[in-house]
Amino acid sequence: MRLRCAATCVLAVTLFLGAWCAPPRADGVVRPIYLADVPPPLKHFAVTFTTGPAWDQSKPPNEQKYFAEHSQNLSRLRKEGKVPLGARYGDKGLVIVTALSLEAVAAEFANDPAVTDGVFVHEIAEFSVFYPGTVERPRPKTDPPPPQPGVELPADLDRVLRDYESKWGAKDAAGLAALFAEDGFVLSSGKHPVRGREAIANAYAGMGGPLFLRAYAFHADGDTGYILGGYRGKEEMPDEGKFTLTLTRKGDGPWLIMSDMDNYNTR
Repeated sequence: MRLRCAATCVLAVTLFLGAWCAPPRADGVVRPIYLADVPPPLKHFAVTFTTGPAWDQSKPPNEQKYFAEHSQNLSRLRKEGKVPLGARYGDKGLVIVTALSLEAVAAEFANDPAVTDGVFVHEIAEFSVFYPGTVERPRPKTDPPPPQPGVELPADLDRVLRDYESKWGAKDAAGLAALFAEDGFVLSSGKHPVRGREAIANAYAGMGGPLFLRAYAFHADGDTGYILGGYRGKEEMPDEGKFTLTLTRKGDGPWLIMSDMDNYNTR
């Protein structure tokens, strides 16, 4: 009995607060918010298209009657955020539609002339995902671009790369962090920024291995500079990725890394 009373009180307070906090309407009247006002969750539906009795076998798809109107309807649904995925397989077409109900999906195609005229026959069924993931359109294969030509660095800038290779190869996280300015940054792909020597040493603990760096471009002026280049794990291999190092120094002191950003050349 106590539990039932407590639940009743919680519900009453919730409804009271909903009415108290609800934003006013245009006429200034505050309307209570009830659970019934919360819309039901959206569902996914698979809409499969096959050729219908009005399909002209003598014409390609883009010359079929009402094909343009059908494509425009799909494009509209896509722009409205209702079609997260579309594909063809075999002689069928498939779109995944997000909606509240099967009837709502059917209404989206009720005025599609390619469907109503029989150019396409379509079926609608709820689409229940049990292996979540993403599907991307395959990218055409292209020949890799020619490698970037390297440049020779002045001795004081080249020292930065050679020391970096040495510390990384020895898995010396503390030594590597010492190559950075006190408040330097590591900006690795897919990770949050790391700032400061202690944090950099902790982030690189246990990491390292063979590393070969070469420069594509550089600049140094006063107490600031940069090196742009590529990296690889074996000397005879092409570059696996690229990097930017921004540099700082005090007076005639050694160059220190202010920021280190890198990423792979392939996805």
